[in-house]
Amino acid sequence: MEVENICDVDLSPFIVAVVRHQGQELRFRQPLTLVPELDDTEQLMRLQAPELGIDVFAVTRDALWEELSEQVAMLWEEYAEAPAEVLSPPAAALKEKLLAALEVVADAEG
Repeated sequence: MEVENICDVDLSPFIVAVVRHQGQELRFRQPLTLVPELDDTEQLMRLQAPELGIDVFAVTRDALWEELSEQVAMLWEEYAEAPAEVLSPPAAALKEKLLAALEVVADAEG
Protein backbone atom coordinates (compact mmCIF):
# COMPACT_ATOMS: atom_id res chain seq x y z
CA MET A 1 0.00 0.00 0.00
CA GLU A 2 1.36 3.40 -0.94
CA VAL A 3 1.37 6.04 1.76
CA GLU A 4 1.41 9.70 0.76
CA ASN A 5 1.16 11.39 4.14
CA ILE A 6 1.90 10.31 7.68
CA CYS A 7 0.70 12.50 10.53
CA ASP A 8 -0.10 12.26 14.20
CA VAL A 9 -3.52 10.99 15.19
CA ASP A 10 -5.70 13.76 16.61
CA LEU A 11 -6.86 12.50 20.00
CA SER A 12 -8.17 15.84 21.21
CA PRO A 13 -11.50 15.70 23.06
CA PHE A 14 -14.89 15.73 21.38
CA ILE A 15 -17.21 18.20 23.08
CA VAL A 16 -20.75 17.21 22.17
CA ALA A 17 -23.56 19.68 22.73
CA VAL A 18 -26.08 18.77 20.00
CA VAL A 19 -26.83 15.79 17.79
CA ARG A 20 -29.18 16.40 14.87
CA HIS A 21 -31.56 13.58 14.02
CA GLN A 22 -34.68 13.44 11.84
CA GLY A 23 -35.58 17.13 12.04
CA GLN A 24 -34.80 17.40 15.74
CA GLU A 25 -31.89 18.34 17.90
CA LEU A 26 -30.91 16.08 20.76
CA ARG A 27 -29.25 18.60 23.06
CA PHE A 28 -27.08 17.61 25.99
CA ARG A 29 -28.09 19.56 29.09
CA GLN A 30 -24.38 19.75 29.92
CA PRO A 31 -22.00 19.30 26.97
CA LEU A 32 -20.51 15.83 26.94
CA THR A 33 -16.72 15.64 26.71
CA LEU A 34 -15.35 12.42 25.25
CA VAL A 35 -11.64 11.74 24.82
CA PRO A 36 -10.77 9.42 21.93
CA GLU A 37 -8.51 6.47 22.63
CA LEU A 38 -6.77 4.15 20.22
CA ASP A 39 -7.85 0.52 20.29
CA ASP A 40 -5.35 -2.29 20.92
CA THR A 41 -4.39 -2.42 17.24
CA GLU A 42 -3.97 1.37 17.10
CA GLN A 43 -5.99 1.24 13.87
CA LEU A 44 -9.27 2.56 15.28
CA MET A 45 -10.26 5.43 17.52
CA ARG A 46 -12.83 4.76 20.23
CA LEU A 47 -15.19 6.97 22.23
CA GLN A 48 -16.91 5.70 25.35
CA ALA A 49 -19.46 6.95 27.85
CA PRO A 50 -20.63 3.69 29.45
CA GLU A 51 -23.09 5.46 31.74
CA LEU A 52 -25.00 6.56 28.61
CA GLY A 53 -24.49 3.36 26.61
CA ILE A 54 -22.03 5.03 24.22
CA ASP A 55 -19.25 2.93 22.71
CA VAL A 56 -18.18 3.71 19.13
CA PHE A 57 -15.18 2.96 16.90
CA ALA A 58 -13.95 4.47 13.63
CA VAL A 59 -10.82 5.04 11.57
CA THR A 60 -11.09 8.84 11.28
CA ARG A 61 -12.41 11.66 13.49
CA ASP A 62 -15.12 12.46 10.94
CA ALA A 63 -16.26 8.83 10.88
CA LEU A 64 -16.09 8.74 14.68
CA TRP A 65 -18.40 11.78 14.88
CA GLU A 66 -20.83 10.06 12.47
CA GLU A 67 -20.82 6.87 14.53
CA LEU A 68 -21.31 8.84 17.74
CA SER A 69 -24.22 10.82 16.28
CA GLU A 70 -25.89 7.67 14.99
CA GLN A 71 -25.47 5.89 18.31
CA VAL A 72 -26.87 8.79 20.36
CA ALA A 73 -29.89 8.92 18.02
CA MET A 74 -30.38 5.14 18.27
CA LEU A 75 -30.10 5.20 22.06
CA TRP A 76 -32.67 8.00 22.21
CA GLU A 77 -35.12 6.14 19.98
CA GLU A 78 -34.65 2.69 21.51
CA TYR A 79 -34.46 3.63 25.19
CA ALA A 80 -35.46 7.22 25.99
CA GLU A 81 -38.60 7.08 23.83
CA ALA A 82 -39.55 3.51 24.77
CA PRO A 83 -42.42 2.91 27.20
CA ALA A 84 -40.97 2.08 30.62
CA GLU A 85 -43.06 -1.09 30.94
CA VAL A 86 -41.33 -2.76 27.97
CA LEU A 87 -37.80 -2.16 29.29
CA SER A 88 -35.74 -4.43 31.50
CA PRO A 89 -34.45 -2.86 34.75
CA PRO A 90 -31.00 -2.05 33.23
CA ALA A 91 -32.65 -0.60 30.11
CA ALA A 92 -35.02 1.48 32.26
CA ALA A 93 -32.01 2.81 34.20
CA LEU A 94 -30.34 3.77 30.91
CA LYS A 95 -33.57 5.49 29.83
CA GLU A 96 -33.51 7.62 32.99
CA LYS A 97 -29.86 8.56 32.44
CA LEU A 98 -30.56 9.54 28.84
CA LEU A 99 -33.59 11.62 29.83
CA ALA A 100 -31.48 13.37 32.48
CA ALA A 101 -28.62 14.04 30.03
CA LEU A 102 -30.55 15.04 26.88
CA GLU A 103 -33.50 17.09 25.80
CA VAL A 104 -35.22 17.32 22.40
CA VAL A 105 -35.67 20.68 20.75
CA ALA A 106 -36.98 21.63 17.31
CA ASP A 107 -34.26 21.77 14.70
CA ALA A 108 -33.41 25.37 13.84
CA GLU A 109 -32.65 24.31 10.25
CA GLY A 110 -35.85 22.35 9.79
